[in-house]
Amino acid sequence: MKSVMSLEEIIADKIKHLSSDRQQQVLDFVEFLLQKDATPQKFQHPDGRPMSALEAAGDLVGSVDGGPGDLSTNKKYLQGPQFDETESVTGHGAASLPGEPSRSVS
Repeated sequence: MKSVMSLEEIIADKIKHLSSDRQQQVLDFVEFLLQKDATPQKFQHPDGRPMSALEAAGDLVGSVDGGPGDLSTNKKYLQGPQFDETESVTGHGAASLPGEPSRSVS
């Protein structure tokens, strides 16, 4: 008499025949699906009021040592990439950032 296997048993049986790398890929995919189906966590105060992103990440503020205290201190960076005005950006050559060697497409 042939027994009927559940879907879980069929999946488990097939996974046994895969290499370790493939089994890891299957596990990663299953974890991705579980995370995708999970309900998003709502950040709230103990009394039920909504919590801002700053309040939710409050324990992380100031936890990184070094670097500027405020990323806006580098005003030139905030202006975006600076291109050399002598180079073409019409597709015949690639513009370079200051201090980079110029690149050309052959």
